[in-house]
Amino acid sequence: MKRCRLSSSGPWQELSQSKILDAALQVLDEDMDHSSSGERNTAVAAWAIASNGDVLIRHGVCSLNPRGDAWEHIASDQPLVGISVGPTGQVWTVARNGMVFFRYGISRQNPCGDAWQQVEAPAGVTFKAISIGRAGIWALDNQQRLAVRKEISRTFPEGSHWQFLPNAPNVPPHTDQHCGFRSVSVGSEVWAISLNGIICRRCGITKENPAGVGWNLGIAGQWQNVSVEGYM
Repeated sequence: MKRCRLSSSGPWQELSQSKILDAALQVLDEDMDHSSSGERNTAVAAWAIASNGDVLIRHGVCSLNPRGDAWEHIASDQPLVGISVGPTGQVWTVARNGMVFFRYGISRQNPCGDAWQQVEAPAGVTFKAISIGRAGIWALDNQQRLAVRKEISRTFPEGSHWQFLPNAPNVPPHTDQHCGFRSVSVGSEVWAISLNGIICRRCGITKENPAGVGWNLGIAGQWQNVSVEGYM
């Protein structure tokens, strides 16, 4: 595995006065047109969570207009702390109380969707982070365990249940003192950071076995966060 350092020039453009707790960007599948000059224009789903737990969607974001046009507030019964967007525009969130929600009714004609639908968790389980992508829907609970959503289909995009990966002491990447994960990110692959700071890639993921079969260990360096999906 390789690592690199990104250097970029500013300035950053401020889009609003709202303080953002979390944000998610996703290039949408099969949603490209061309400008009058012939440039390819790709739509990007842009969602965020304000510091008070409200949900925001940024309209008009695309490769030719990366800052978008305007924010729209999406009501939620619970204050939220985490959000993730998939390649077809589906949106999943985690609430401050550890519950997970799926945004029902999202389409190209209705990018805001219709309603939040709670996704049931096993008794006593609360989540703190979620990430979705082509490799599935993964979540991290408050016991530092990773879980993958099973039996996802077009008919049931929310899936049927969670499958938890066991955190076994002294089975890499875990140790006897550090057993669990601190971060997960899903794109076409699943990457995570263990509690002892090792970056890992999940191997063996298939449609029949979305949980995969093991971890390929990467660079140890006390990493805190990972993001694997890029804007290509």
